[in-house]
Amino acid sequence: WGLCNDYGTEDHLPPQIYQREGRRIVGLETLTEYDIDPTFEKDLPAGQVKSAPVPKPSAVALQDYPIDIHRVDLSNPGAWVSLPWDTGVYQVPFGIMLPQGYDNLLVTTAVSATHVAYGSLRMDPLRMLLGQVAASAADLCLRPDEPLPVPELNVYILQRELIRQGCM
Repeated sequence: WGLCNDYGTEDHLPPQIYQREGRRIVGLETLTEYDIDPTFEKDLPAGQVKSAPVPKPSAVALQDYPIDIHRVDLSNPGAWVSLPWDTGVYQVPFGIMLPQGYDNLLVTTAVSATHVAYGSLRMDPLRMLLGQVAASAADLCLRPDEPLPVPELNVYILQRELIRQGCM
């Protein structure tokens, strides 16, 4: 057990107190900053997204919070990347909640994402929504007549159930 060494420190601990995230799973899918903004490197200096996000057929949630990495250099607008395209949202795929190698585990907070993409995913409204996704998926997988491992759940059925419940 221990912290991942994202920060390159000898003891694997962040160099400062208050780090907003810890370990993340390696999921069946990994959300990256390029899923949110395909031209991220070009857009970063201006701090504004110029291309629409990558559509995700396995989407179970929408997120509208920008990529928010706390800046050290306040003169650099690129530490905050806003979402100005038409809808202002991107799709969050179900596979980021499913750890590789496990059949019956759903993760709602330490999802499979890069550090930069997690700067957008970390917001409480999305975490609450992913909790509802996990509960709905578990309910569909634990049906007494036909239980099934979570990775085998048809995401289309899960999407229809979430829509029935009024999820965004």
